[in-house]
Amino acid sequence: MGHRRISQAVRPSGSPPPEFVLKAGTTVRVIVAGIPDPAQRNLVYQHLVARLAAIECQAGETGIDLVASMEGPSQRELSFIAGGDYNQMGLSQLVARSA
Repeated sequence: MGHRRISQAVRPSGSPPPEFVLKAGTTVRVIVAGIPDPAQRNLVYQHLVARLAAIECQAGETGIDLVASMEGPSQRELSFIAGGDYNQMGLSQLVARSA
């Protein structure tokens, strides 16, 4: 296989992806404004700075932007139309078919 670093980066399917892929020594500006809970922003910032340090990068005022954000679960509205014969179909099958 080609270059040694490339062969080390190849991972088997199903294994978790790396958190960051940056060259050692890179300066990264960590932006946590997308974290909705103000009490958690500092914890997220500290965790990300620690992960950067683990790969020999540092947080700074300039550099590549690392923007932290959160998403919650989305809601889906299901509607059922009364009609037809549902006696032979379980509710879980009905919900699965409507998804």
